[in-house]
Amino acid sequence: MPTSRDPHKGDFVHYVLPSNAHRPAIVVRVFPSEDAARMALIDLTVFLDGRNDAVELLVLRDGGKEMGVPPSSIWVPQVSYEMAGGVTSWHWPDECSGHDND
Repeated sequence: MPTSRDPHKGDFVHYVLPSNAHRPAIVVRVFPSEDAARMALIDLTVFLDGRNDAVELLVLRDGGKEMGVPPSSIWVPQVSYEMAGGVTSWHWPDECSGHDND
């Protein structure tokens, strides 16, 4: 269920990693929604917690290849909105109070 706030380039949101950890992200692109009942898809730059997040994501994205120094951020395209904070979705930081604070 969408909120009255639509995402815009430059907005800070939370992205939910596959491990269910919530990380800060910035909106870099918004795709208009053709369905008024759904929030737009967005492209994000997600800020990572060093090796704690990067190792998990590199295993998933690159078949487990070691890449040296982990990235501090990643680009995640066309992410869908989910107020409850489902895995690989985005939500406004104040919407999902039950997530982890690590």
